[in-house]
Amino acid sequence: MTLLLGIDAGLTVTKVALYDTHGQQVAAGAARCPLHHPRPRHVERDMEAAWESCVAAVRGCLATAGSRAAEVAAVGLTGHGDGLYLVDRQLRPVRPAILALDSRAEALRASWRADGVLPEVLATSGQEPTAVSQATLCAWLARDEPKALASTRWLLYCKDWLRLQLTGEVCTDVTDASASFMAMATRAYEPRLLELLGLGDELMDRLPPVLSSTNVVGAVTRQAAAATGLGGAAGGARGLACGRDQLGAVGRVDHPGAGVVRAADRCAG
Repeated sequence: MTLLLGIDAGLTVTKVALYDTHGQQVAAGAARCPLHHPRPRHVERDMEAAWESCVAAVRGCLATAGSRAAEVAAVGLTGHGDGLYLVDRQLRPVRPAILALDSRAEALRASWRADGVLPEVLATSGQEPTAVSQATLCAWLARDEPKALASTRWLLYCKDWLRLQLTGEVCTDVTDASASFMAMATRAYEPRLLELLGLGDELMDRLPPVLSSTNVVGAVTRQAAAATGLGGAAGGARGLACGRDQLGAVGRVDHPGAGVVRAADRCAG
């Protein structure tokens, strides 16, 4: 039987479900990921704990299904929006992730409104940054934790961090990329937005490549397959695709062209 695995990493719980190709649920698993409040208005998460939560939820789901990992032909990955997951040049966490429940940068955002910056940002990007948008959080880091921002190679979202752990690949999707630094007209990163918000040009190089929600974005590594139990008889998975609130696909190592059901059906979020 061909099975599809979905991973949804929320703000407090990572949920995993296994389906057949008719949409019937076969099994499910979940694992909590604790939040930390180091200061008032700060809501953070240990990034390694987020990955461990994902591993536990996947393993729990597969165990409930009766160790049918070899039948998994597709994996979808999604994660909560907004917030900030920073990694360095070694692709390791720079600091704890800042979550979408955080409000530390609200005063900074209010200052942009008072200075008349936000209407021009809105005209270019199609939206104004919130207190938990990456733009606002990067501005807060530049002011309050400049060493952390200087140590950062990539600015990621939750699902990007989990994809990195699963595949070793760095990228994001249009949905998340458009939340802070993308021009609505071009669907590409816009340096003018960084300039308007007082962020340096060097930040452009720290924005991850943007792929369509229909791209397969990487391959589950053998190390990740061993950690999650996704390897099964194949010993690993070939392709993984993911995005915010959308479904993606993998193909198994022993079926190089496999997608959701056929190669033409592969999708990403």
